[in-house]
Amino acid sequence: MKKNLLNRMSLILITLMLGVSLLATSAMACTKTLTCIRDLGDGDEIIEVGERIEFDIVIHTQNYWSISAENVRLYDRFGAELEVVDWTAEGTYDNDPEFTTKGKSKKVFLYWDIGTHEPGEYATLYLTMATDLNPAGKQEYTSPGTYELNSGAVTKKIYDGVQYSWETGQLTIEIIGEDD
Repeated sequence: MKKNLLNRMSLILITLMLGVSLLATSAMACTKTLTCIRDLGDGDEIIEVGERIEFDIVIHTQNYWSISAENVRLYDRFGAELEVVDWTAEGTYDNDPEFTTKGKSKKVFLYWDIGTHEPGEYATLYLTMATDLNPAGKQEYTSPGTYELNSGAVTKKIYDGVQYSWETGQLTIEIIGEDD
């Protein structure tokens, strides 16, 4: 029996909530949330093999400390099955995020040199990602299973000369075969 897309999103969001890492003092936040999945294939809200699917992902980092955070950087790596369709950013940041692809599979890497965050300042990145064509020209995903959308965002900041890092959990999604 096929399961609908909203049930899949609920499972993904639960996984995210459990996978978010915060500094024990709650002085720094780095979160990543899957906010929307759009079925651009047959529109039945079931993620099936070979359909083009779009994902909206939000990555947010904020300085809750009472001192400045210097050299704030955000890193993430997305699966080779995905491409960046669009992005927007808000908050306080010095540079736009950079997206590069590496290897034969063209995995997408995110690097964002945010700069200095004063107490209370934040930076939020809104991403629209979509399933991509593989090297053979076929629409991903080509077989049923559970796939990583990304490895987990990492934020690095320097407080009083000491570097701290925070990580979020990874996003996963299950692709349904025609017989499921």
